[in-house]
Amino acid sequence: MTAARTAGVCLVLAGIALAGPSFRIGTKVTWHGGESWSDLYDSSGAPDARVVYERFSVGPAIEASYGPVLGVLTGKIDLAQLSFSTSGRGGIGFSLFPMVGLDLMAEPPTRWRVKPYAWVGVRTAGYTQSSSVYEFHPDAVTNWRGGLGVKYRLTDRIDLFAETQWYENNTWWDGVDYGPEGAWMVGWSTVEGIGLVNAGIGARFALGK
Repeated sequence: MTAARTAGVCLVLAGIALAGPSFRIGTKVTWHGGESWSDLYDSSGAPDARVVYERFSVGPAIEASYGPVLGVLTGKIDLAQLSFSTSGRGGIGFSLFPMVGLDLMAEPPTRWRVKPYAWVGVRTAGYTQSSSVYEFHPDAVTNWRGGLGVKYRLTDRIDLFAETQWYENNTWWDGVDYGPEGAWMVGWSTVEGIGLVNAGIGARFALGK
């Protein structure tokens, strides 16, 4: 191994050692750019119910993360989300642990002050949004997603970040509900999106020493 290669390996290992894993609490403002629903009608053709899968929205959120392990991988979960609908429907929604699952972020094992990263995740969720139409929100059996981000090391304890989501695949269980004409079961639906689905900016704060 040449001296240059040895020096390069030492720099990478030093970067991994200096960027040891830590628990972080993050705050962010997120924008959701997807909206989809299915309308159901009674025998006269009048709207009977609406199954809402997602809505255009914006709002603050809190997350927790641990990493980077080996200077590369960080695991992240969402703790709370407050959403304000921007489409004129749905109003305000609050979710504690809005998604049960895990996102994994991968970054270069370096001490760069500015770092790009890629992330993927799978999770499940369920919450209700109101409307003037009789409406219910289904549970998501699976939510696959992924995207890109960049973070800036402001201090040893604080990272600023901007994150985008470019892929989403939801399989929804619409469940059983009761409308004016009695009980009915909707079944399964799959919604897939490729493009800018979500975007957010925020900060992550390291805990401990």
